[in-house]
Amino acid sequence: MHDLLKNSKGDGIFRVYGHGNLNMLWNEDERLFSAKDFDKAILAKNKNWANIDKYKNPILILFACLSASDVGDNGSMAKQISKAHPNVTVIGFRGFVEYDLDVKGIKNISRQQGAGDGNGLIVFYKNGQALHGYYYREYLKKYTNFK
Repeated sequence: MHDLLKNSKGDGIFRVYGHGNLNMLWNEDERLFSAKDFDKAILAKNKNWANIDKYKNPILILFACLSASDVGDNGSMAKQISKAHPNVTVIGFRGFVEYDLDVKGIKNISRQQGAGDGNGLIVFYKNGQALHGYYYREYLKKYTNFK
């Protein structure tokens, strides 16, 4: 993945920035196809992940394309990780994440790559189940501080 926060402040919020595809994340060294692969990769970058199941209300945000796009038996990486860590709220994206250097956070989530339409979804998972999904453009109207 492009960059994992080296050390969180112990707040239980983990942000992962990287590349994604259907049921896969990429950490620049290898493709990650399972929650086990993800755990190994994030532990190498952030030792606080070893205690993820001990935090109160921990959150993982996967800033990666298609991180919440469910295809096949195992489902999206967001779904797989939330199933492996039932206490963690995992946030992923069903669409393409658009970065912009002028914007802190991400600019948009589009249904089609490069469309800029804002029709991609932000999806929340807990215990392997999708809790809710919002169009990203609508979510930002309600939660303006999301980053």
